[in-house]
Amino acid sequence: MRDGACDAKGNLRDWWTSADTAAFSQRAQCIIDEFSSFEPVPGTHIIGKQVQGEAIADLGGTTIAFNAFMKTPQYQAGKTIDGFTPAQRFFLAYAQVWRSIETDDARRRQAATDPHPDDAYRVIGTLSNMPEFRTAFACAAGDAMVRANSCRIW
Repeated sequence: MRDGACDAKGNLRDWWTSADTAAFSQRAQCIIDEFSSFEPVPGTHIIGKQVQGEAIADLGGTTIAFNAFMKTPQYQAGKTIDGFTPAQRFFLAYAQVWRSIETDDARRRQAATDPHPDDAYRVIGTLSNMPEFRTAFACAAGDAMVRANSCRIW
């Protein structure tokens, strides 16, 4: 049984079919591979398997949050402020939440031990997988924030 597989009442029970589990595992592997390729400090890679839970939560949560934001009057008004559309401001705000300064030693330690991805890669990894981000900033194939094989979990 998968860790944390709860039914609708919160009881620990594996309610996924084997096909569901296989599909999820394949999609999660995309996140694992992506984050394993990130190198916050030269010679130090993030351990994708270690951060997959947080990375999946970031992608799913940000996708849900953006979908909710699209229903707001602010988004629907489409008003540009300081040259940025509502969608662009949403993604800029997300990125600003994760702004941080850390020493290389701290980043190495985090990559080796922490189940949370490096702050910069929480932004890069999450937003580069979101077609909504690409649309908001008119990113084209081959741009730095456009993944050739975007990960999609849900």
